[in-house]
Parts: sequence; structure tokens; C-alpha cells
Amino acid sequence: MVKDTFFFVLMIRLPFSLENHQNHSFSISQKARLGLFRHDYMLHEATDNKILQLVELNTISCSLSVLSPTVARLHRFLAFKYPSKYPYSYEQVLDTESDRETPRTMYEAWKLYNRPNSVILFIVLANERNISEHKDIEYALAERKVRVIRKTFTQVHEEGKLASDGALLIGDHEIAVVYFRTGYMPDQYASQKEWDARLMIERSLAIKTPSVDYQLIGLKKIQQVLSLPGTLERFLPDEPEKVQRLRSSFTGNYELGQEDSDILKEIRKRPQDFVMKPQREGGGNNFYGEEIIKQLDKIKPEERKIYVVMDKIVPKPRSTYFHHNDEISIQEETISEVGTFANFLSDGEKILINQYGGYAVKTKSIKNSEGGVLAGFAAVDSLCLVDE
Repeated sequence: MVKDTFFFVLMIRLPFSLENHQNHSFSISQKARLGLFRHDYMLHEATDNKILQLVELNTISCSLSVLSPTVARLHRFLAFKYPSKYPYSYEQVLDTESDRETPRTMYEAWKLYNRPNSVILFIVLANERNISEHKDIEYALAERKVRVIRKTFTQVHEEGKLASDGALLIGDHEIAVVYFRTGYMPDQYASQKEWDARLMIERSLAIKTPSVDYQLIGLKKIQQVLSLPGTLERFLPDEPEKVQRLRSSFTGNYELGQEDSDILKEIRKRPQDFVMKPQREGGGNNFYGEEIIKQLDKIKPEERKIYVVMDKIVPKPRSTYFHHNDEISIQEETISEVGTFANFLSDGEKILINQYGGYAVKTKSIKNSEGGVLAGFAAVDSLCLVDE
């Protein structure tokens, strides 16, 4: 059986290791769950029937919650100060409260932990490029008198331990909430030390965002399974209208079958209409058009199970101005992706928070297939309400 080694560890080895610690004197895992999610959509406009369709669900290290409101405020300011130069008004630029809702939800999780001297731990890369967004969240938490410390997985391994009651201790600090801003790519676990640190965090009483089970919800495979007939009905019994509304946002999601399967025949016939995705996050991992054919010919038939294929969402290009590194603005044909933040907190028995947490927009040139901002494929944008 061929398996994706990275997600095999997340799905099998970590949970198995947790089960093997059940006989310890402390709780192996915090029952509370904290989710800071982002659902990314694109407007499919290939036909007369326009519809927002789901690109992916992000459950770990969901960025742009701070940068998006900053850009929206910039666009509002420019529209106010230079009304003759901008085709939109201050009021048309839609506000997004994600920079307020993300730290507020983290604060509620810290309160749920209910140990006043505890702190929030940010798990970060050793050479973090996106520190400005992290710091704004830290500033908002500081206003609520909650301290934040930042550590890499390696530092957690070196400095961390579990107390007799299962509390996660980093030096003199007890950790109430762990906020992962890394841990979604194989190279972010460079050695066994990083995996051991992740296991220690998962075993602890700290509230994780996300815990390993919530991280796995973001798998492309989960998205494909949710699109199968009967799956949504399992979670929303006797609610056909909600099921229909959710299903309408799904584009076609397919499991790759045998060479003579109908979907593989269609992919080879018109590869430009599909996107082939591995179980990865972070941008730069997908295959488009003729790249799909090359990858199918490269991998073994049994390796196809690692991938999911989606119908390509086709938005209508729009003219946009970019400003690159203080150079003159450049006008390009672009498409946009709209993300909606969803914040969730449960104490293990009842849901305490389950709400919309603002939006983010990523705009990219039609020349780019990928859409990651940090990866350099797209720019942060905002929504403008217009009549069409």
C-alpha cells in the first residue's frame, strides 16, 4: 500500500502514540477544541449562473487575518482622500473584523483554560517572514493582559516538558493555548525532535489551534469525501435545504481511479479543466493543465490515491492595478479568491463560539495558477460592493 508519509504520521502514528499514553496519570489530551479556520472561495463564471465555489478549507496557520483589515483600511483611506482618482467610495469598501475576532477567540480559549498565570505559545519557523502579522495578534492579546511567547518545534523539544497533571511547561511558563503558525509541511519537521515536540504538545492539557484531528480536517481528501452523495446528509440529517446550499458551493472533487476510469479519460482529454492536488498546504504544490498529464505519467498507478482532482473554477478576469516594491503601478488582468474566517471554540461538551470572523481577499495575475501571498503568487486585496 502506497501512503503519504507525512500525513501517515499525522493520521496514524501521532494518534497511536497518544493512545499508548492512556495509562499515564494525567489526561493525554485537552477535550476543548479551538479552530481558527479560513474557507477560500472563487466565483465560478464560466456559465451565466455565477456561483461561489470552495477552493479549500484551511485549518492550520490561517494567515491574512491581520493584513486584510489593514489593506481594507488603506483602500478606504485612498477612496476618501482621492475621490476623483478612485472608481469606488469609502462606503463601498467592505470592512473586515478579522484582526479583532482572531485574538478575541484566542483570548476566550485562554480564559477557558482558567489558569491566570498561563501564557499563549506561538509555534513559529526559525526564520519567520510573516512576523508582523503575528505581532499584531500579540499586541491585541497584550491589551487583554495575556502574554505570548514564541518558540520553534526544536525549542519546544529542548525547553519543554509535561507536568504531572499534563500541563505543558516551557521554561517557567505554563501554556494555555498553542497557536501553530507552522507544522503543515514535511520540511517543517526536519528531524525526530520536531515530531517529538508535536507529540508532547498534543499530549498536553494546552488548547491547540489546531489539534492534530482538526488539522486533518483540512486534507484535500476530506473535501473530496464531503462531496460524495450522502456524506453531508450524515452530518445534517433532516436539513435538506442546508445540505443543498453547502453542496452548491462544491466543485467536482474526484478520486483518481484506474487508467480506464471515466475521470482519468476525461483528464487526459481536457486537462485544462482540472486541478490535481496532493495532501499539502502552503502553496506551490498543485498541478495544472499539461502538468497533470506529466505527473500522471510520472507516478505509479498505486500512487494516484495520494492525489485529489478538482474541476477547475473559472472566474472572470478583471483589470487591477498592482504596486510592486515601490515601482510604478502595473495594470494586469487578474482573478481573486475570497476567504471567510470561521472561529470555533468548544469545551468538549458544548459549543462556546461558532461564528464568522471576517474576510480576506487574494488577487493574482491570470498568468499565475497558484494563489499564495507569502509564496509570492498573489497580493492582499479587499472587497468593494457594487451593483451589477
